[in-house]
Amino acid sequence: MSKINVGMRLIMAVSATGAVTLLHHGIANAADGVGAAEASIVQSAQVQEQTRLNFGQIIPSMTAGTVTIDSSGNVTVTGGHQVLGNSSILGAFNILGSGGQNVTVTLPTSGFTIKHSNGVDQMNVALQPFNVPSQLTNGTGSFTVGGTLSVGANQTPGVYLGNYTVTVTYS
Repeated sequence: MSKINVGMRLIMAVSATGAVTLLHHGIANAADGVGAAEASIVQSAQVQEQTRLNFGQIIPSMTAGTVTIDSSGNVTVTGGHQVLGNSSILGAFNILGSGGQNVTVTLPTSGFTIKHSNGVDQMNVALQPFNVPSQLTNGTGSFTVGGTLSVGANQTPGVYLGNYTVTVTYS
């Protein structure tokens, strides 16, 4: 073995020892901490219809128009149509969930269609939520739904029905 080879082995050993020493000094200066994890399970939001939205008994005219129910249940009619008596009713919903949760109510943005039992005639409805609570009190809340019904000229007499989806989410 030559002197050069012996020197190389010694340097490598010193380098390996120096690296271990540096690593050891880094560990000696480290500190441990404690982290915590938590999860809260809350009751899922539920929505229940209490009263069906009803635009009332409408006498159509020879001109297309609308029947609108506002947040107070007041009815506005255009196009010469008539609504008999107090037959229009806001839809009403109850929300059940976890107390203190903020909520958002979503209705179909493009409205929906109600159809005559003959399967041919229909009318479009644009919905509007009213009095939506921003937060559930004691796990409950309520709101109403009104909107605008588009009534055609000489709309075919009969009962028109349709369903829409109400989505309540925590926000």
